[in-house]
Amino acid sequence: MALFNQVSIIGVGLMGGSVAKAIRKKRLARKIVGFFRNKQKQKRALASGIVDEGFLSLKESIKNSDLIILALPIHHIIRFMAKLKNIADKNAVIIDMGSEKSNVTKAAQQFRLNFVGTHPLAGSEKKGADYSLETLFNNSCVILTPTKKTSLQALRKVRKFWTGLNAKVA
Repeated sequence: MALFNQVSIIGVGLMGGSVAKAIRKKRLARKIVGFFRNKQKQKRALASGIVDEGFLSLKESIKNSDLIILALPIHHIIRFMAKLKNIADKNAVIIDMGSEKSNVTKAAQQFRLNFVGTHPLAGSEKKGADYSLETLFNNSCVILTPTKKTSLQALRKVRKFWTGLNAKVA
């Protein structure tokens, strides 16, 4: 049974593409949607089946999502959080996949997002969705960084999400 109805991935590169493939393999979502800034990357991700739908509009890409994944370089995460504050469903759980947490967590609290910080210790020297792997998170460690304001329900779902992808959650 799917843990989420719809997962939206902002940043369908190596990490975002890998999490999309793993979600599909483990059937953790009924639908996987991607946000793209580049039409060619959107077409390739759709053609290869990494995502079910892809949009060039952030608003369209997160519509009806119950999990939004920010799989972006650190310097873009906060900028996208600022955009999400006005358009994301208040019940949607938002996670990031970045390594830096202090500024990201402060921004999530400032923007009042339903946020759980995550840091998967996985990756590759390669870049882009073309190199994404459905097994990238197998036996990897994922550090969760909840705060006092983190919803326990969101934290439980995020923990279940990562363990569902065969990651070890700390």
